[in-house]
Amino acid sequence: MITEIPLDKTPNQAVSFSLESDNYDLILETRLGNLFATVKKKTGNIWYTIASAAI
Repeated sequence: MITEIPLDKTPNQAVSFSLESDNYDLILETRLGNLFATVKKKTGNIWYTIASAAI
């Protein structure tokens, strides 16, 4: 499944989703003029960063 995330003029955005009963956050943010994407996974009450990259 492909989901489109519309980009606002707001520099930082986040979307939450579930995949096979696991919770994830996808965070898009601008830093120093570059766009970065970070994926975090929730296990119990703790969020873990599982990927982060400039795009």
